[in-house]
Amino acid sequence: TLQRCGELSRESVLRFCSGVSKALMSAAVLNVLTASEEAEMPAACVRVQREFLEHVGVEADFGCEALSRVPAQFGDDVEVMRAFKGFTLACQLCVQKAAMLRGG
Repeated sequence: TLQRCGELSRESVLRFCSGVSKALMSAAVLNVLTASEEAEMPAACVRVQREFLEHVGVEADFGCEALSRVPAQFGDDVEVMRAFKGFTLACQLCVQKAAMLRGG
């Protein structure tokens, strides 16, 4: 059953951030993004994130909302914030790298 309420646990945040960062920069995801229209790349990136949330046991809509609270909830936790920053950076970099790969 997927988590749909409350707050994300530290372990869930770390598992999500680490896994989705790797997934976003993987050849498979970059190939999908490269084959997408440039305007569709960010939405494709978000679909990967939503699917990965459910992969780690968190309902996608709830998880997206809960992720927005991570800095407030874990702001003093260096490990979580480093992982969260890596996740946000991977979101930006995967779209930029895909655009570069397709010559855009």
